[in-house]
Amino acid sequence: MGLFSRRKRAPTDDPTLVGFGGDAPEEELEEPEPLDLGPEPLEAFEMLVDREWERLAAPGTWWTGAERIAIAADARRAMAGEALSGILPPPVEEATRIIATAAASIRGTDVARWELDGLDASAYIEIAGIVSRLAALDVTAFGLGHKFRPLPEPEPGDPSRDRPDGATITTGWAPTIGPAAASSALSAVPAEAEAMADVRDVLYLGAVQMLQTQSGRDGLTRPQIELAASRASALNDCFHCLLGQTSMLHETIDAAPGARTSRPIITGCGDAGVEHGAEIIAFVDSVVLFDDDEVDAARAALEHRIGPVATDRVAMVAGSFSMTSRAVDAIGAPVGRGHDELADELGVAIPAHLAPR
Repeated sequence: MGLFSRRKRAPTDDPTLVGFGGDAPEEELEEPEPLDLGPEPLEAFEMLVDREWERLAAPGTWWTGAERIAIAADARRAMAGEALSGILPPPVEEATRIIATAAASIRGTDVARWELDGLDASAYIEIAGIVSRLAALDVTAFGLGHKFRPLPEPEPGDPSRDRPDGATITTGWAPTIGPAAASSALSAVPAEAEAMADVRDVLYLGAVQMLQTQSGRDGLTRPQIELAASRASALNDCFHCLLGQTSMLHETIDAAPGARTSRPIITGCGDAGVEHGAEIIAFVDSVVLFDDDEVDAARAALEHRIGPVATDRVAMVAGSFSMTSRAVDAIGAPVGRGHDELADELGVAIPAHLAPR
């Protein structure tokens, strides 16, 4: 059991239906640049799903299109609490299930055991990418009230099996280029890293805007965005993202340190010193936990405060950090140095296996 023990069954009538953040930036750009959203948020989300479905159906770096679809289908079954297909090799099936439902429970010994059973460590990274992005789209779609899109038909062809130079095990337990962190989580399989960045850019913030501590989006202030990111990370039991995004929240919030009330990020009760924070937390809870009983009321309450477009963006941020949490926990990204005081403030203990290495 991690930070939270409550989990609700993901909604599905058909098992084949359908942030990414990181350590707080070290410096702030002087003037926030306007965020070029391109299409309207809902249109941008549908276009993102189109792109992800094209990626999912095509041969990847280590898996064929048919295998990628099978991994995604089993991930959705796992998130829905249903029996898996039984068609994937045991280590692939187990890795898929755990990344989908309990990524925070993964340890280096699990990854080593799967590798001994025939699952190449880089192929494991591709599984993490497929499953984490599917979770992002599922969570977002649920929060938007969208029907889940059926998975695509696979395209023929063989995986490339390309290995980038410099990918090795560093501070995590799966290969990365550079230290294991949110920004490098899938770097050992560049196509997966690029796809993850695409999802992050649409659902959360682009790389430039992440460095601008006053960058808002669609009517949300930056503190509101980071509160949604922090709470989603807590619900997903991800210490790396929880502490990183809460640190960013503290940098962006307009309050004296003594006025901060960070505990609601863990307890779910209160506003954490953010305008309409209580309603944001309640909506994020209902979305990340796929709570059919609460989501409509939570959405209505938040829409009353911030409007439908900003509420849609909260759902997207929750989706983004349902992706990032799974990816960084899958590769064992340790918690950044200097977070002990913040962990004490939140009332959490950094697990020994995530201590800085």
